[in-house]
Amino acid sequence: MHTKAEITVSSDGKSAELTKNGKRLKIEFLTNLTNWTIEAVPAEPMEVVREGQAVNTGITKIRFKGTGSGEKYITAKLTPVTEDFDFSDISYVPICEWAVDEYADTTPAVTVIQAPHASYE
Repeated sequence: MHTKAEITVSSDGKSAELTKNGKRLKIEFLTNLTNWTIEAVPAEPMEVVREGQAVNTGITKIRFKGTGSGEKYITAKLTPVTEDFDFSDISYVPICEWAVDEYADTTPAVTVIQAPHASYE
């Protein structure tokens, strides 16, 4: 994740808090990897710089580092930090088990309006 926010990684390296313009965002990770950590590092371009690639001045990234083999998962939970927010525990649910609550608002958050192109009749 690339950001202009200030990143503070927890002492155990398992979560971080982003701060920008007085707003805070907590990032937690859950994984079945046995040895992993996250770190905040400069968002420098790859070793092979491609034409037009941004320099990323003032950008930091959160890097997840871990090793493993077999069936592994990484879950990231991003939570806005507010005075009245109650943090729930992070959990892992495979995509094949995702379900929509029958009372949930399933209205799309983004509406796309398509206008015919002039070359189409």
